[in-house]
Parts: sequence; C-alpha cells; structure tokens
Amino acid sequence: MAFINYIQTNIPEYQDIDVEFWSKNSTIKNISIKKIMKRINEIKVIISKKKKLSILTFFIEEVMVDLIENSKYNICINNIPNLDSIDEDTLHNTFSPWGSIHMMKRYKSNLYIWYHYDSDAKLAQIQLDQMMIEKQIITVHFKESKLLTMKYNWTTKQRYDVYTFMGQEIKL
Repeated sequence: MAFINYIQTNIPEYQDIDVEFWSKNSTIKNISIKKIMKRINEIKVIISKKKKLSILTFFIEEVMVDLIENSKYNICINNIPNLDSIDEDTLHNTFSPWGSIHMMKRYKSNLYIWYHYDSDAKLAQIQLDQMMIEKQIITVHFKESKLLTMKYNWTTKQRYDVYTFMGQEIKL
C-alpha cells in the first residue's frame, strides 16, 4: 500500500498532492513500516483537528526526506523561483534541451528531474549549475539514477536501451 493511501485511510481529512506524487514514485527505506504505523495510529486519535494536522505535517516532512532521497531522480535543482510565470511547461521546455525527460517534480524551491540518460543529466548539471533564473542563482546536483539498462533482442540481433522506473519498462 502506498504511503499516502495508508495516511488517507487512517486520517481521511489529510490531502497533499506532493505526498501523493512522492509516495507513488519512490520507496521508503530508512523509516520502518512499524514506526510509520505506530506514529499514524498515535496521530489519528488526537481530537483537535488543527493539532492533528500540525503533528502529521511534521511527521510527513520526515518521511518526505526519505521518499525524495530514494526516488531515483538524477538532477535536483535548488532555488527555483516560485513565480506564476514559471509553470510545468516552462520548466520542461527550459530543461529538455539537455535530454529526454521521463518526468519532473517541483517541490518547495527544488525541481527534481528524471532524465532517461544519466549522461544527459550530468551534462545538464555541468552546464546549468550557477545559472540565473529570474534573478536567482540555481544550483544543480547530479545523482546517478541507474535506471537505464541495455537489452538484447535475440530475434533481431539488436541491442536497445530500456529505461525502468517503478517496474515500468520504456524502450528507448
């Protein structure tokens, strides 16, 4: 069960699109399921809705750090301006010249990008680090995702790349 489904089952009034995205596109590795269940059970019995959501939000931030760290993105861009003029399409158009993008997610002032090829992500990191966007200097961090493998088709005797994300294979 995805983390967000567990929360919404136990605390139905909690809705967060960011938690939903990260829980569907990553895994929790450093926090035990037992700890999560225990903490959610402690939170759901709090009577004050305001206090309940405040404590839950604090706990979710701890889990979000783990989800983001384990999400297999290969570029993290810090200090993205939070302006209405910079929407998802603008961001995609800005960063797609460096390579094919599987997906991207803006979270707080960061942008996480999953390029199909780590080599494209590395090139983007080298060329974009310390670039200025809307009077803000961005920093770009590269992390090898290792989501690309080479396969061989014995019938056609050809090699091809496969990008595998959360169990879904995409032939490139």
